[in-house]
Formats: sequence, C-alpha cells, structure tokens
Amino acid sequence: MTIKNQSKVYLVGAGSGDPELITIKGLRLLQAADVVVYDRLVNPILLCLTRPQAKLIYVGKSPNVHIKSQTEIENLLVNLAKSGQSVVRLKGGDPAIFGRVGEEMTHLQSEGVPYEVVPGITAGSSASIYAGIPMTQRQVAERVLIMTPREILDDFSELDLIKTLKSTTLVLYMGVGALPDLAKVMKTQGVSPEMALAIVENGTHAKQRTMITTLGTVTENLVKQPPKNPALIIIGQAVKLAPDISWFQALPRFGRRILLVRTTSPGMTDISAFTSQGADVWVTIIGDKRQDRFDTLDVIKLSEPFDQIIFQEGTQLKDLENLKARLAI
Repeated sequence: MTIKNQSKVYLVGAGSGDPELITIKGLRLLQAADVVVYDRLVNPILLCLTRPQAKLIYVGKSPNVHIKSQTEIENLLVNLAKSGQSVVRLKGGDPAIFGRVGEEMTHLQSEGVPYEVVPGITAGSSASIYAGIPMTQRQVAERVLIMTPREILDDFSELDLIKTLKSTTLVLYMGVGALPDLAKVMKTQGVSPEMALAIVENGTHAKQRTMITTLGTVTENLVKQPPKNPALIIIGQAVKLAPDISWFQALPRFGRRILLVRTTSPGMTDISAFTSQGADVWVTIIGDKRQDRFDTLDVIKLSEPFDQIIFQEGTQLKDLENLKARLAI
C-alpha cells in the first residue's frame, strides 16, 4: 500500500544511473509524490515507478543549456508545495554533493516550506567502483578529494600535488573540458607522466565506457576518443587497481538497450530483472492504461535503437508501431 507524503518538498538523491541505486526511502517517497521535479542525470526509468496521477516536470541542465534557472526551480518548488502538493525534487547522485541542494534548502526555509533531504549514492563512489576502481585502499590511497572545474585550476596551483597524489584519490566532477589545462598544471608541478588517470563516461549505465590512461598520454587519448558527458575523472594510484574488464562490464547483458512493451506500469523488479544484468531499459505502455505524461520521453527513447524488444503477454508489434505513428517518431 502506498503511504501518502505530507505536503512538503523532498529533496531526493536518485543515485547515478543504475535505477537500483536509489535508496529505499527515496523510492518510497517517489512512489507517493504528487509532483516530481527531476534533473537531466536522473535515470528516467525511475519515473515509470510514480503514481499515474503524479505530474512530471523536467528542469534538467546540460552544459550551456538550462531549461529553467536555479531561481526559477526554487520558486517552482515553493509554489508547488504551497498549493498543497507533496513534491519530490529528484536529483542525480547525491543532492548534497554538487547538487545545489543547499541553495534549495535555504530558499524553502526562507519561504516557510517544510522539506526533507534524502541522500543518494554519488557518482564518485558508484561510477568508480562500477569501473573496478576503489577510491580508497590501504597503503595505496587513504584519502579522497572531490573537486569541480570551478575549483580545480586555482586549487591545483596551490596544492603540493606530488605529495597529495601519494596517498589521495582525486575525483573530478564535470571536469573533462578542463582536463588538458589540469594536465599542464600537474606536469608543471612535476607530477610523473606515469601517474594513472581514468575517465568514466556514463557511469553505472549500460553504455559506460572507461578510459584508463596516464598523465603523459591523456591529452593524446582525448583527441582519439573524446569522452561524452556525463564523465568522471579519477586520478591517483588507486586507478592502477582497475582490471581490464570490470565486474559491471562482465555482466551478461552489459551494453544492451532493451525496450519492454507492456499494458501495465512496471515495478522495480520488472526493471531490475534486466538492469541487474548490465542492460539499460525503457518501458513503453500501450493500451487503455497508457499515460500521456510519458509522450515526450517516449519520443526521445523510441527514436533510439534497441538491441532487444520484449513484448508483455497480450501486446504485439503492431501496438508499438501504432504508438510510434501517433507520436510521429
């Protein structure tokens, strides 16, 4: 039985890709929400677990493209809560790690809107270990330093990088564009060109790609294989612990995109039956229980190629083709 949320804002971390990385509390709140205000890095399959009546509002931000400004998002949360609705503000990873949750908390508090914060699994820990890289290891890396591009260059100039990298794993969020400049600073400070470095692209998704390189070769490798956002940079001795093929990449369905065609909304077990084997999944509903609120997402998802399409009993290929025709895909 679904327990109704109170009229407040729940700032929830969704984890970083794999839908099962959302916490039990986060999932419970998501399933009871009146409105879900979600970001770009949230796996949209989680939205299929919401109530049919729940309104879905996308406020995602990509480099240089913002659907809504941060101020507009904060005002939206206030207005929704004051209208008597329970609101889940769903953020990728952990909302308290480069998720601007502090700004939203401050604004909600100033407007007298009650809120709760539900931590999530941040990309630094999930994407790294899905790539087979432990952020800490005794006698190898005993500290973790997490940074973003706005901080990196100035802080790198002040850090004793040779000393720091002897015992620290540097985890850089949103830093791919700044990586060539970072490499120059590191070389200027005398960091060995053999220093291990990893770039994990689309961490914890089926399309995860890991580039293991070194400080001396990273610039050349970036030209050969430009990484796509979202990507995480990991620098330090811990990177050398990565196997040739990580446990995640060894899963039987890793790299596959699967479409489930159903007449009813899925549960987490329906989704995890495939994601737990390394696949990415999208679900499209046909028939009387189809919900128009998924039209925009369906247009995006159904225009992409799938490795496998699985039809629930009672559904047929013509049902999917009719839906695609209605959406003009």
